[in-house]
This record gives sequence, structure tokens and C-alpha cells, in this order.
Amino acid sequence: VKCAERCLPEGVPDAALKEMVRVQQQDYGSSWDKDVTIYDGIIECLTHLQAEHTAIAVLSNKNHDFTLQCVERFFGDFRFDAVVGFSAEVPHKPDPTGAIAIARELGLHPAEIAFVGDTATDMHTAVAAGNLPVGALWGFREADELKKAGARHIIEHPTDLFAVMEGETK
Repeated sequence: VKCAERCLPEGVPDAALKEMVRVQQQDYGSSWDKDVTIYDGIIECLTHLQAEHTAIAVLSNKNHDFTLQCVERFFGDFRFDAVVGFSAEVPHKPDPTGAIAIARELGLHPAEIAFVGDTATDMHTAVAAGNLPVGALWGFREADELKKAGARHIIEHPTDLFAVMEGETK
């Protein structure tokens, strides 16, 4: 609903907003996995992390069941140690509840987790959870925005994460 509200001019009647959301959800329900491109380097990064037995998790603002569906559809060949989406128990980011729950599930201290994200919301979540905030430039935002939101590292390509992880463990 928030997305629809942001797209429409102020003052649109509630009934029109509800209808727009209904139509969008119907369309999205049949096309959500069409014309999706996985960013260059993501498969290579996941392959390397899995080979190194590094825990891999997903935290999304999408509904939990839909998050599970997306991960299975696009990354079903990989083992994820935790996949968490929005639910009654896990509020939307930047609330750190989901990130903290992932740390607990993985048996790690939050500071041992590199939280890679491409928005200020992701960086705020990482900071609030006590994770290492890593800003990703292949997404939606610029480096300055990510840094202002708390990113301690900025990476241009998914495989740049390996150097960040190496540097953090030394």
C-alpha cells in the first residue's frame, strides 16, 4: 500500500487506492518472476561463500512466504542458513528484529555478520542490529547515501565482499 500511496498524487480516494493495489497485486502475482536479472557476480559470490562453509542468510521486507518463494525460485541451488521476511514476528527493516533473529539462529554474535545491502534502510538495519554494514553499489543507491546511513564498507561487485571479510577477520 505504501508503494501505491507514493506513486499517486495526494488526495486519491481510499477506494481508488485499494483498487489500484488490488490490480497491482493481481498482475504481480502472475508476473513476479518474469524479466528478473540476477546481478553480475551474485552466483559467483554465493558459490564461493558456500564452498567456504560461510553462513548465508536473506533478510527481506517482502512477506516471509514470498521471500522463501523468491529465494527458492532464483537461488534454489544454494543452501541458505536462514531466510527471513516480514511477518507478525518480524517487522519491516530498519527494525533490527529480523537481523538479530538471524544472528541467534546462526549462533553468531551480530558483529560477526556482514550485512550487505543496497539501501539506507539496509544500512540502518545493520547498524541497529550490531552487524557490519556493507553497502552494495550494484543496487539502487549511491555510495554517499550508503555511507551517511552507516556503511563501514562500500563494495562495487559482489565478490568484493571477500576482501571485506578477509580484512575484518585479521
